[in-house]
Amino acid sequence: MIFFILLVSYLSRDPTKAFPLQAHARELTLRDTTSASVTCACQDQRSIWDIIWSCFATIFACSWVAVHPDIPEPGEGWWRSTFRRLEYMLWTIVTPEMMILWAARQWFGARTLLHLKDINNIDSVYVDHGWTLTHAHFLQMGGFTLFDGQRPMGVLSHKHLSHLLREGKVRFPDISVKEIEDRSKSDGLAKFLVIGQTTWFILQVITRKVQGLGTTKLEISSLAFAAINATVYFFWWNKPYDVRTSVPVYLLKPTDEPGKEDPMSEYLTIQINETVITKEKSHQGKFSDTEDMARVRQPVFSRNVLRKLVSWPIAALMYVSKCLHNMSENFPEFHHFQHRKGPEAEGIKKVPKFYAILGDYDMHVNLVVSIIGVVFGSIHCAAWSFRFPSSVELILWRVASLLITCIPASFLVVVFSVDGVLKAPTDPYKRGWKGFIRVHISPFMFAVLLPMYGLARAILITESLITLRDLPSSAFSIVSWTTFIPHI
Repeated sequence: MIFFILLVSYLSRDPTKAFPLQAHARELTLRDTTSASVTCACQDQRSIWDIIWSCFATIFACSWVAVHPDIPEPGEGWWRSTFRRLEYMLWTIVTPEMMILWAARQWFGARTLLHLKDINNIDSVYVDHGWTLTHAHFLQMGGFTLFDGQRPMGVLSHKHLSHLLREGKVRFPDISVKEIEDRSKSDGLAKFLVIGQTTWFILQVITRKVQGLGTTKLEISSLAFAAINATVYFFWWNKPYDVRTSVPVYLLKPTDEPGKEDPMSEYLTIQINETVITKEKSHQGKFSDTEDMARVRQPVFSRNVLRKLVSWPIAALMYVSKCLHNMSENFPEFHHFQHRKGPEAEGIKKVPKFYAILGDYDMHVNLVVSIIGVVFGSIHCAAWSFRFPSSVELILWRVASLLITCIPASFLVVVFSVDGVLKAPTDPYKRGWKGFIRVHISPFMFAVLLPMYGLARAILITESLITLRDLPSSAFSIVSWTTFIPHI
């Protein structure tokens, strides 16, 4: 599907190439009357639309195709799935480091799963069954759902699955890499196109600098995305792409002692009955509350509208800050999901958002993300001495570039002080200096610095587009040899 979309988009780029020679000649004549900054029929020149197309194709490859989402809950509609992908695309464009954080955590989490030892310090049962990094990613993204007969009980975490295997309540889910890949919607050709596009773009931007040709600010921003894309693809190379359904794992029926009832099923029956009773009571109370509210409701529409108009910027900023915090510091929810067993795990339809298996790898992940964030910002600083339409735009670009470079550097200092010098423990909430920094300093930095980072990214994205109105003539020259590299 991805290949088909990219192919159609490529073929629709320049429909005049399919015209007869006479019509094509008339088209060239019409083009000559237009401004060279908009279109150009010369073989060694490019137009603004060519620049925009190459940059947007690269950004699309980095922010849409490269992101590997987790398995959604059963029955999710196409519109919710599309909205979820658009949300990931937005976060990748605004804060690409957060997407790298998620990908790196899942990569380390999958490796942690393969090397886990059981309670007797025996090698991982997953390795004994021939599991690979693809299997570990599949389990981590919610690839297995527990069933009691035909009734789904909830998605399995690795700890819940290990508990059921030790208790002998389920069989080991033997699934091959081929079967997992069949559920994936990615293919080698799509990956080849994405890698070819990013490689071509990086080479042509570097070559333009070497040959002294003009480079646009949009190309600099896209170059940073292309560099980020390589890291994301490395961490998610073995993760299945856009899988929609999980594999069922069935509870075994008790056969050793026919007269003895399974205590697990008895407990589940009690829990189900309690849940039904609770829901009935809640519905009764809900209907009575609705009737009472209908009696006392007053027309407050205008006041609510005014309140929303005043408070929506603050609410939007708080929402962004909360989302960024959930991406990076959502350990309590992850911990709660991993340690749910039995009836507590029932009803969970998917893994938590931005989930990754927890392990003693925080230092490595934080170092990788901080360093890549500094590199991402430094690429934008490469346009420090570029020509800008106005001095205000030049100052804004420099300030925003410094912010997106220095903010990851500040996190790098915190990571080094906590995880490097002070030897951070496995428990992130342990008392002492390490706990104080993690509990108080780190959340404060996320709450204050990350919104500033998002604002700086918005400034850079806006400037990358509006500065296309004033480009040097050398920016329209092309590097001929890079056209032989496959790209879209």
